[in-house]
Amino acid sequence: MFIVGDVVKFKDELGAGVVIGVISQNQVLVKTDEGFENKYLSSCLVLVKRANTEKSKELEKVPVTLNDKEEPKKRKKTTKSYLLKKYLKQTKHAGKKKGEFFAEIDLHLEELVEYQTHLSPHEKLQLQINHFKKCIEEAKEIKIRKLVFIHGVGQGVLRTALRKMLEEQTGISYRDASFKNYGMGATEVLILGLYK
Repeated sequence: MFIVGDVVKFKDELGAGVVIGVISQNQVLVKTDEGFENKYLSSCLVLVKRANTEKSKELEKVPVTLNDKEEPKKRKKTTKSYLLKKYLKQTKHAGKKKGEFFAEIDLHLEELVEYQTHLSPHEKLQLQINHFKKCIEEAKEIKIRKLVFIHGVGQGVLRTALRKMLEEQTGISYRDASFKNYGMGATEVLILGLYK
């Protein structure tokens, strides 16, 4: 069980945070290293450093109440910040002209989670697909037109799943990403109609 002030890392995503509230025995409120507050299941966290128990006891007396209407706003801010900081790049052109910004997202598991041994093959694929969906939505929100998803070659299961989802969406086109830059293991996605 976690206590207020514990420093934790996330099992299924990158990042860390500090426990700022105990909601129940199985759920805590964490302030992420990006400064946002989110609810997490205790089973999804790894203890990095135990809190000073005297300070924690004082802080635990403060009741934790969450307004469900506020949570999506905070997640939206986290999302924008996350995409911009981690994935944004700029195409390079000869001369002084700057290229357009695009996001380059590596979907290899070791880039998404620190500990993957506890995940089944299905869970691993779902984690990659969920990250893909989240990145597409974020790109629409902040008007990033071009994304490159690095999925690798492997057996093609992830590539096939991604392309099937892309075919079902309107306003999106895709193609193999530059062979010169990515080999055969990447898909370039263009979100249409963002600047109209």
